[in-house]
Amino acid sequence: MASTRQPSVELPPPSFSALRAYKLSKRFDSDISGLACGLAIALDAQGTVTAARDAFRADLGGGTTAGANGSFGGVRREINWDGVPDSASRPNLLASDFFNLTSARGAVFFNSAGNLFSVSAKTGNPTATPVVFADLDPAYATKFAAFSAQRLFASLGDPVYEVKFFVPGTNRPAVVTGFGAVFTDVDLADRSAIEYFGVDGQSLGRYAVPAASGDQTFSFLGVSFPGAPSIARVTVTAGDVALDGGGEPGGHDAVAADDFLYGEPAEAEDGGCVATPTALCLTAARFRVEATFFAAQTGSGIARVVPLNSNSGTMTFFSPQVSEVLIKTLDACALNNRFWVYGAAATDVGYDITVTDTATGDFKVYAKTQGPPAAALTDSDAFDTCWAN
Repeated sequence: MASTRQPSVELPPPSFSALRAYKLSKRFDSDISGLACGLAIALDAQGTVTAARDAFRADLGGGTTAGANGSFGGVRREINWDGVPDSASRPNLLASDFFNLTSARGAVFFNSAGNLFSVSAKTGNPTATPVVFADLDPAYATKFAAFSAQRLFASLGDPVYEVKFFVPGTNRPAVVTGFGAVFTDVDLADRSAIEYFGVDGQSLGRYAVPAASGDQTFSFLGVSFPGAPSIARVTVTAGDVALDGGGEPGGHDAVAADDFLYGEPAEAEDGGCVATPTALCLTAARFRVEATFFAAQTGSGIARVVPLNSNSGTMTFFSPQVSEVLIKTLDACALNNRFWVYGAAATDVGYDITVTDTATGDFKVYAKTQGPPAAALTDSDAFDTCWAN
């Protein structure tokens, strides 16, 4: 998931003295079922995005009294990073599933750099690490500011990352009604965005984070959809350079994130696998197989799929005529009480292949970093879910 930019829906720029909400009925050439709330606001260092954040809070529901694990009334979750211990903050890494297992909020993070994430240090930390990621580049000390003191969040190695939702504390996929985030120092238009995806892997819309001139500024973007929860994951693009990439070159934008707000994760009602141009349905249409790929030269994308038979298919990354990965699932319940996942690749491109057992919600991610040759995939212990046959 590198920093290739796709066309975005940019919410009309708000006045700095007013909060506006917009309802969109069309997204370029794609119809969307509806947009319950779309808020985009950017203010200077003396301003605050509190009004926008509070409006989105009200849209999601849950009131203002926080419960355990960032829960508000059982209908909204929040992450402000400030409760992350020093042991999981700079100069240390944050586990990508910290906010699902350690602090059960149903959010797991993924990126193309091996799922490397970091939370900034706070004042008085035991290693004397500078705050607001200034240990990565001293210039960040005057570029970034914390919206809710003191910690910020960043994806390392790649400014693009995914947030997938799960029933908190479990590996069961979930969906939410909306997702929003506060960003700091968004300097350039259309370099930062959030894209929303449904359970079928199809995009619900990509929305640009508004830019704000100057340093230590804040921007907020939040989008929700009406009716039952429908967002299975979001892709966040925070600028176009990773914070650990050696600073902010001219013409580029380094961006950090602060508060995340999203609806309470509710278990996805899968109802079986639905084949799409980006999802294989294998072994009696039980296992859904999807992939994202990433290459420094060409950027990131979602793999297209070509079914071969009921148990196997191929994936293409750049050209529909060139297969990059062969993947298959096998019912070996009679042999070792497992479902198997096997595969082979003919590429040095990085990728994440996600295989989901739609009968149980269990899933596995098979990741490859960019560069080294791909090893054969021979997972004969993949899914201990024969009991669900």
